[in-house]
Amino acid sequence: METSPKFYALGLRLGILGENDVQSWVNREIETCDAPSEIIMELAFSPKSGIQNAYSLLSSIPDESDQFEVLRKLLSAVSDADLENLEFCGALAEKLYSIWVEADYRAPEDLNLIGFFDDEYSLAQQGLYGSLDEWHEEFKRFLRGFR
Repeated sequence: METSPKFYALGLRLGILGENDVQSWVNREIETCDAPSEIIMELAFSPKSGIQNAYSLLSSIPDESDQFEVLRKLLSAVSDADLENLEFCGALAEKLYSIWVEADYRAPEDLNLIGFFDDEYSLAQQGLYGSLDEWHEEFKRFLRGFR
């Protein structure tokens, strides 16, 4: 699967990708396209306009890519440094939960756990169920399953 606007939009939303990743993609799009769209040009001329703006622009580009296929690809791209960062993983779990909610509390079997990691993280933080270390190890195992 080639990278797509949905890949970059979702990557920004999840915190897996940054503005520099988007800018590199935009530059490649401009180099390879005879007539880049207005949205691509707007992204090119406003590289530091903020993640929200970039997300909004990217989301407005028509893209038929399957959201869960894109999500799998993004989860495989989580860096080792981010994977070891408990705070990053906790924030990612929360964002993955919001995707699960938006999908009417459904996901393909291999992604179904995205609906539960956020609650488990919260319970571990409060000391009510398991430890943060146990949660983190389980979350890392889940993410590594997409590599």
